[in-house]
Amino acid sequence: MKITILNNLYKPYQRGGAEIVIETIKKALEKEKHEVFVISTYPCLNSFKKIRIIDKNYFLPSAYSLLSKFPYHCRILWHTYKLIDLIQIIKLKKILQKEKPDLIISHNLTAFSALTNQLIKKLDIKQAHFLHDIQLLHPSGRIIFNKERIIDSIGAKVWQAIKREQFKTIKKIISPSSWLLKLHQEKGFFNNTKQIIAFNPVNLTNLKKTKFPVFSYIYLGQLDDEKGLPLLVSAFEKITQKANLIIAGSGPLLNFIEEKSKKNKNIILLKNLTHQEIIETLSQSHCLIIPSLIYENCSTAILEGVSQGLNIISSNIGGSPELIERFWGQSFQAGDEKDLYNKMLQAIEIEDYKKNLDSFKCLNSDTYIKNLLNFLELS
Repeated sequence: MKITILNNLYKPYQRGGAEIVIETIKKALEKEKHEVFVISTYPCLNSFKKIRIIDKNYFLPSAYSLLSKFPYHCRILWHTYKLIDLIQIIKLKKILQKEKPDLIISHNLTAFSALTNQLIKKLDIKQAHFLHDIQLLHPSGRIIFNKERIIDSIGAKVWQAIKREQFKTIKKIISPSSWLLKLHQEKGFFNNTKQIIAFNPVNLTNLKKTKFPVFSYIYLGQLDDEKGLPLLVSAFEKITQKANLIIAGSGPLLNFIEEKSKKNKNIILLKNLTHQEIIETLSQSHCLIIPSLIYENCSTAILEGVSQGLNIISSNIGGSPELIERFWGQSFQAGDEKDLYNKMLQAIEIEDYKKNLDSFKCLNSDTYIKNLLNFLELS
């Protein structure tokens, strides 16, 4: 079967956890002998630019990944333009008519014209949609702790009304957390669709038997305030036991972390690591910490930490508590440094607590894809 995966971004332009999930799903589908290609976008302000083809995947020009560099009113104008973006629709139609896929699995679609789902329906192609964040509830795709009312503003309600109309053609929804699905349903989405809740897949690798000689906490991801990084660093600096804090990533707080690592040899900054190098470092660490102030859906970092048998400490918002409950670990009150500090101390004390490592076999991409194909009625 020929399958198209549709997402805002894809390698070599990838940016976050959704793209890692998509690559895992693509490889698993190909392993099942399906023909799979991706349609995504590349950074470009000119919609009339040509389609790029890289490794048999298609990339349409879009300003989506450049939006953060522009003022708020420019972003509003861009989102308004996407409601009637016929240029991109013509290009997308050309690709779909050429390739004739049997199924489209869509993911994040903010970079695409609001007419995309209607085009897919008009071409009579089966479609299933993955939820990754709240892009259908607010264009930012984010809810921040103590700023939850952002999705109840007048602007957000207008956005949701548009998206409800845009996504009313969707018949099958895959959500990695019950929290995210319920949040959409409360806003009037997907109440008459076939649904499945399934944690995102990961490529399981052999556990490393050798850990770092010093107890090591590890943080993976963007170096910014909303990910709770300053909170984590502050809590770590109060710990008197012998321990290291490994920080792997890049972002706006890079200089801040570099200064901290110069002053404190126990704070170790790792930059420009490949994904394989990140997994290698993760497997040798002891405790993964997710201090995010963002309502995460299904944290890829948590799933990879679970796959490597690490203890997990995560803020208690979004879909993360579901992962903690299903597997193991500890939750702390989001934004509460004292609670985080106490959980970090407990992690050292219970480093060798027993875990049922068989419980994460459900994350294996092969198992995941078989369940997905059953849901899509393709197996």
